[in-house]
Amino acid sequence: MAAWFAGSREGAKDVQIYASFLDLNQTLTPLNDAQTKNPWSLPKPILSPQMLAQQSGTRIKKLGNPVLYQSKDGTIHLFVVATGYGGWAASKIYHLTSKAGDDFSFKQILPLSPFLNVSHLVRATPVTLADGGFYLPVYHEMLQKFELILRFDQAGNVIQKIRPNKLKSTLQPSITALSADQCLIVRRHRHSSPMLIQTCHQGGFLWDFPKISNINNDNNSPNVIKFEKHPYLVHNQHKEQSTRYYLWLSKLTHNGDDDNFLIKNKILLDTASDENHEVSYPTTLVLGDNIHIVYTHDRTSIRHIMLNKAFIDTYKSCSQPANIDWQSNAPSNNASVFLSINCQGVHHAN
Repeated sequence: MAAWFAGSREGAKDVQIYASFLDLNQTLTPLNDAQTKNPWSLPKPILSPQMLAQQSGTRIKKLGNPVLYQSKDGTIHLFVVATGYGGWAASKIYHLTSKAGDDFSFKQILPLSPFLNVSHLVRATPVTLADGGFYLPVYHEMLQKFELILRFDQAGNVIQKIRPNKLKSTLQPSITALSADQCLIVRRHRHSSPMLIQTCHQGGFLWDFPKISNINNDNNSPNVIKFEKHPYLVHNQHKEQSTRYYLWLSKLTHNGDDDNFLIKNKILLDTASDENHEVSYPTTLVLGDNIHIVYTHDRTSIRHIMLNKAFIDTYKSCSQPANIDWQSNAPSNNASVFLSINCQGVHHAN
């Protein structure tokens, strides 16, 4: 299941949360022409401001980022940024649940602050904990911008708030588990600066000081994942004045000499149509031997890339980037796109 917000523009009153579904048991074939059927279901709205206002009993002016997570008992959690007054700095995080992903029921407004409980937002996917709960990365925007990690129990209730560092001007953290007790977290920097990468220990009770990597973050939202025992980063890089022109998958290594993180073995995933557009806001999920990445292309369509282990292992010998030119004929703002590429005889769905 993939979810995103769509409408005439970000923050408009007609913005709704849309969803589309992909059956992973079906045979995925390359999209060689426009006649090939898109394996994703047609996008449909699952939440509107009116629906959320009615269920929560609060005033809802506009909807923002949605985040999906399925807990161990099969419950699908939907976290949505919404505001009743003002801009995103006055937003709250609304929590809804569903059994099948098509009929969500309001559960709670996340209780994060005694002062009006505003200015908290969500962007990245949670990570599962051994006790059946999960960590949800969130961030605060009003006055100071900083990140938080929320710990949920098995029932989906907030039981702990963790501030992993004292950094300022950071947004949209992304977290992944490295082992049974270690994790890794990255974040969006409000200003252009080297990306800071941080590790945790004892399941998130101890946090190292953030370390500098060898890539700049130009106010972009990254993802960090663990795949085949190694951490990988899904991130943007700029081309001249366009800070979100390229979308990359990069392997992370830890330099023991200076204790910094380095990015190696970059795979080009996609590019914007031109320097006035962007590929941005990825959401990344690891399922078995595959990495699934969903992101917005030019802010007019949603694209999905699936990379398998064989392709990542042999990519260095490929002569073409991991993206192809393909234009969606589906309606703007809520189109699902499924592509395919072929390299060295390795098939992978893109």
